[in-house]
Amino acid sequence: MINLSVHVAFKIYSSKYWDPLKLDTIEALSPGVAEEMVDTGVNQGISRAAKFLQRALTLFNNRGKIYDDLIVDGDIGEKTVRALGDYLAYRGDEGEVILLRALNALQGSFYIDLAERREKDESFVYGWFKNRVVM
Repeated sequence: MINLSVHVAFKIYSSKYWDPLKLDTIEALSPGVAEEMVDTGVNQGISRAAKFLQRALTLFNNRGKIYDDLIVDGDIGEKTVRALGDYLAYRGDEGEVILLRALNALQGSFYIDLAERREKDESFVYGWFKNRVVM
């Protein structure tokens, strides 16, 4: 790993994490959400990162008044991207902060569940919160 060039590392992260999550499109709407999703994707899997976004957006849609509920399938498609755009247009900068908090909370909850299920992971949970669940 020490000899891995930045160019090669970028290609790996792009092809395995950024591109499958359609983060170019999400970054155009919210660089912060894109950053949070790539972090979650790398550490917990891209499907989980996508599901966290879909769950949060569905919970914040005011019972379908802002946009339709999303299917939480872990696949970022046009409907998820459109819902993010509608959410941000409706909720503004404050809404972006709240969405990022929700994504962090979901990521943190997963780490807690993992550590409770597998005792060996208790030694990692403090570091996960210190480095991954940040505001």
